[in-house]
Amino acid sequence: MDDVAVVIGAVPPWIDLGPAEVRDGVTVRPVLGDWSARAECDRPPAFLIEQDLGSRVIVLEGPTEPLPQRLPGKHISELKGKHSGRAVLLFNGPSLARHNLFRVRDPLIGMNRTFVGNKGYTGPQPEYLCAIDEVWMRHPDVLAHPGLINGGVNEVSKGYRVTRSYRGRPFSFDLAHDGYVPLTPGTTGFLALQVAVWMGFTELYCLGLDLRGGHFDGSSGVSQHFSWMNRFYNKVAVSLAERDISVTVCGSPESKCTAFPHSSFEELAA
Repeated sequence: MDDVAVVIGAVPPWIDLGPAEVRDGVTVRPVLGDWSARAECDRPPAFLIEQDLGSRVIVLEGPTEPLPQRLPGKHISELKGKHSGRAVLLFNGPSLARHNLFRVRDPLIGMNRTFVGNKGYTGPQPEYLCAIDEVWMRHPDVLAHPGLINGGVNEVSKGYRVTRSYRGRPFSFDLAHDGYVPLTPGTTGFLALQVAVWMGFTELYCLGLDLRGGHFDGSSGVSQHFSWMNRFYNKVAVSLAERDISVTVCGSPESKCTAFPHSSFEELAA
């Protein structure tokens, strides 16, 4: 079942859920309606699982064959193990604008706004561009990007298609078999991390991973979205460390991410 998301913490009150039902051995609740009209965010998943990672783990029962790619696009298996060593992930936090990204010599993995031609972005074109939200799949420069990673649920036949699934949670190391693990509210950065590991990178530097400010869950001030993400990143950090994959928050001293060590931009660009 590839249209399910794990929720960390309380479900925002404006999301209406239907009665519980069992699918693939897991109890889920269907999502009623579509919140994308509230902000420029992706269409919601069809089902949610409420899960507290600190005390409970849901074990998927049922078939273990590879998930089929039901949506159009190039298969993500084409990128497996294509790279090694270091990569820099361009998150969308405001600290990203402080740095001269042309000083970065490592491969760049952008997301959403970090591509040449987008207003406000002043860096080089990233080798890869991850996108989930429907709004980006209507942008001609995004659709034309040769390294587009399409993690959405759109019907656009563009980019490398990654299937959403909760099967590999909290972090999928096999995108061809299990798909990538989404969150609700989702984040393109979480897709980018899984794609980077799938491509073979073992040293990941995250620029703009600020985890601050409001977001599309409708709250004002500091959004719940970021506290959920921080909790999930802390869980993910354990899985990555077990495989000797390092992740560093770079160039954002005010970042509220507690899952990974921090470093300065100068250390990365030296």
